[in-house]
Amino acid sequence: MSARRVALVSPYALSVFGGVQEQVLAMSRVLCERGNEVLIVAPDSTDDATYDTPATVRRLGRRVALTANGSRAPLTLSPVASRRARDVIDAFNPEVVHFHEPMAPVLGYAALAAQRTTQVASETVKLNQVNADLVSAQIQAGTTARSDLLTAELPVAQARVALVRDQGAELSAQAAFVNAMGLEANTLVLPQD
Repeated sequence: MSARRVALVSPYALSVFGGVQEQVLAMSRVLCERGNEVLIVAPDSTDDATYDTPATVRRLGRRVALTANGSRAPLTLSPVASRRARDVIDAFNPEVVHFHEPMAPVLGYAALAAQRTTQVASETVKLNQVNADLVSAQIQAGTTARSDLLTAELPVAQARVALVRDQGAELSAQAAFVNAMGLEANTLVLPQD
């Protein structure tokens, strides 16, 4: 079999001993021994340790410890780290991307992404409302037709619909994260960079 470029994505920081971390490192060694070029992407940008693998190791984001299934999961919830991980993987141009415990980072990142989407939708509503208010003022000043107000209010209504949809998606992503982490259903999730 020909050599491949393989990205291994660990949701858990390599700096904290654990089964997934050891599996990622062991898999990287075997893949490299077979002639593959391997990239490991994991949390903990402060980690400067050298690991027993010839693979390239990229660490991104601030490590946090979340209690889950009786242990403390060392991961990152930073959307900046998520974007950087995507950029690092894209630049590596792998033929294979292997996610270890794929739901662990995805749910955290999904909760963060949903929050960002809701923030953008909220700002869009505000911006479109300002535009509608401007058209209303122009109508009162007699510089534009009344029909222009309907044209200006349509994007406001569409933005409000998008905001409500995004708020629902945000709550859904947070609930999925809480459930996957084994937390109480009423746990408040406040994603942060």
